Amino acid sequence: MTLVFLLVVSLTPGGLPGFPCGFFDTFLVGIDFFRNLLPERKFHPNSSDISFYCYTPAKDGTIVCVRGYPNGALWDDPNAEVGPPQGNLAETIPAGLIMQEVVEFDNTRMSRDMSDFETIMVGSKVGTYSDGYCNTRCISAGADAVLAGKPAHYDAEGYFTTVTTSPRVGTFQGKRDANGYVRVWINRCTYSRS
Repeated sequence: MTLVFLLVVSLTPGGLPGFPCGFFDTFLVGIDFFRNLLPERKFHPNSSDISFYCYTPAKDGTIVCVRGYPNGALWDDPNAEVGPPQGNLAETIPAGLIMQEVVEFDNTRMSRDMSDFETIMVGSKVGTYSDGYCNTRCISAGADAVLAGKPAHYDAEGYFTTVTTSPRVGTFQGKRDANGYVRVWINRCTYSRS
């Protein structure tokens, strides 16, 4: 509650009484209040996969690719690995859209908030979706021509783009809004365990 109060007061023209105008604006520089994915998303129930591990940091709302294959039908096989694309993009195999941000942090200095499913540790299982739509901000800087009906590909970081150096993973459903979000229909991820 206090942070919300200070934020609202600091954004008023007079600032917080007793502090110079813009004191908290300077304090809050660099904090991104927007998530990469909006809650408005819909995926086919059979398109979710939670059998992969992610051993490298990855942003939520990006495309991850298969890096290691499972041995047989084992559920908890550590060889089943996904991560941001690497190598020649034309030869990568997209697994789907990753729903959690994968981050590195020191377990000895802080504990993980188990109620925050959207941020998980490196080496954890991740959820990927390969059929449905989402609203994401993870659009490549070079993708200025994002319009409805354009094919959606991905760049070396897994961000969506219109550049065709990688396999097509879906279709853009509109153009960017004021906050940088765009709806993407994902339906062409080529990896399937079934």
